Amino acid sequence: MNLFKKLAGQTAVYGLLTIVARFINFLLVPIHTRYLSIEDYGVIGDIYAIIAFFMVIVTYGMETTFFNFTRKKNQLAPVFGTSISLLHISSVVFLGLALFFREPLAALIDYAGQGQYILYMGIVLAFDAMSAIPLAYYRKVEKIWKFTLIRVSGILISVFLNVYLIALNPWFLTNGYEYLSFVSYDATKLIDYVFIANCVSSVWVYLWVLPTILKLKFSFDTAIAKKILNYTWPLLFVGMAGIINETIDRTLLRRMLVDGAYQTGIYNAFYKLSIVITLMIQAFRMGAEPFFFAQLESENKEKVYAVILKYFVYATVIVFLLTSLFAEPIAKLLIRKAEFFEHPTGLLIVPVLLLANVFLGMHYNLSIWYKAEEKTKKGAWIAVFGAAITLIINIIFIPIYDIVASAMATLACYGGMTVLNYKWGQKYFKVPYPMKRIALIISSAAILVAGYMWADQVFEWSNALKYGLAGSLSILYLFGWWQVEKKELKGLL
Repeated sequence: MNLFKKLAGQTAVYGLLTIVARFINFLLVPIHTRYLSIEDYGVIGDIYAIIAFFMVIVTYGMETTFFNFTRKKNQLAPVFGTSISLLHISSVVFLGLALFFREPLAALIDYAGQGQYILYMGIVLAFDAMSAIPLAYYRKVEKIWKFTLIRVSGILISVFLNVYLIALNPWFLTNGYEYLSFVSYDATKLIDYVFIANCVSSVWVYLWVLPTILKLKFSFDTAIAKKILNYTWPLLFVGMAGIINETIDRTLLRRMLVDGAYQTGIYNAFYKLSIVITLMIQAFRMGAEPFFFAQLESENKEKVYAVILKYFVYATVIVFLLTSLFAEPIAKLLIRKAEFFEHPTGLLIVPVLLLANVFLGMHYNLSIWYKAEEKTKKGAWIAVFGAAITLIINIIFIPIYDIVASAMATLACYGGMTVLNYKWGQKYFKVPYPMKRIALIISSAAILVAGYMWADQVFEWSNALKYGLAGSLSILYLFGWWQVEKKELKGLL
């Protein structure tokens, strides 16, 4: 049971990092939604969706591959050296393409005349990709606090520059504090300022990890490179399909609707509320990925994986329940323009996206089978299946239901991928996951949320009564499941 304590401890540290980092990033939501128009905010969401897609391409699954091929300590140095060499070569090529072809590429993605957006993307992507393996190395050797310091410092720089360039600098210039203004200000360049801040942050992180790269040294072992590329190329398709699932909705909303930029801005703002579960998934993956690979030599690994999945589901479902029931006050705390709340379905998509992310977390847990069995091609097919669901539902229903269609597509995609992943995985890597219990955990919370939302639409009630009911439902759910699981939980902890 010490294994569970170890994973819980590492996940808690990574969780603290993730929560702090995203909380700091959340500070940008009020800034961006106050100073940028809804359309400009939609452009930022669209560009970051494109960046996320290309990040998968320029890293091509190398982090997972690194963990797989460094199970044996004597392989750490050669795998590290070969991995960073591959990523540096591909990143430099990618940055060169972004520099020399920025104008035609900008026109290709519907931003003609804005070639600087492509250059910003190239800088962010190249430096983030070159930093990926050193950061994975810190996780591998459990240098958690160094990893944390580097990541948080990069985020702090990005947030500070956003606040300074968008809010503080113009205030200094108009209120007699010109000596505190170190750069010029142009109100038409607010989008540029957001991406410039990100570029500086990415370069900063790379400079932090550069000493580790130089210490462990670049190298290139042809045999290792062949093994790495053979393992990792299907993960590229897993990642590409995964990013399509996560981000194509914003791209399609912007391009399929007459008021696409407005709808994308609304969707992007309310999507932020579902990120709370994404934070948990990210924190869990940071600790669990190296942990899962390390457990492959253990005799009781199947039981370990089963128990971890169940309690991961508990944790994410509790967050789904609480955030859904209190979505309105949380949203008003973060989103500072009243215009965002004039959209009739903005708040209604939040529970749908939260529940979708619960399934996404389950999918990541279940994916250990094709990584461990080196059947990454099958993982690619699962991801392609999810991408097909996403594209079909969005393309058919966005013109009819706008952002609701995108939210439902996300839920259908992750739910379908989870079912297929489980069914397929049991054929190759049988694990006694308690699926009936997990289905009950999820469905009971979903019923409570659906009932609460129905009542909120039907009845005219005070905030005190409404949130009193929300609190009571939360307590009822937590107490009921604690009674069911308390004996096993005490044994684990």
